[in-house]
Amino acid sequence: EIVLVTGVQTCALPIYGAVINTSTANMGNVLSQLSTTVQLSQFGVSTSSSGYQKLPSGLILQWIPITTTVFSNGFNFVNLPISFPTAGLLAVASGTDISQGTFGCEIYGATQLRFTNSYAGSQSGYALVIGY
Repeated sequence: EIVLVTGVQTCALPIYGAVINTSTANMGNVLSQLSTTVQLSQFGVSTSSSGYQKLPSGLILQWIPITTTVFSNGFNFVNLPISFPTAGLLAVASGTDISQGTFGCEIYGATQLRFTNSYAGSQSGYALVIGY
């Protein structure tokens, strides 16, 4: 969108969701604003079956398929795709076969999940983990 205002050409530049208003008179300000705009390199990602997405805010989303053998009311550890620099916030697990009892997980340190299972045997599922 380009607008003519009292003889000065101005425009709004949509860049990564931010709108930078500019004019031909303040291009130095535009360059300064662009240097603080979110860059694509801040969105680190691994899109494998066990992967992660880093967000510019510092949040990290991780997902991991799980096949683990846990004795009834026991637990097992599974490594995350990457470690959280500060802390994990939330872990959610879902088993693929509800006939095999309940299936859950919790964050265990910056690099692992601890899975629990009420079924005495092998259980498969998925986990989604959020941290920073």
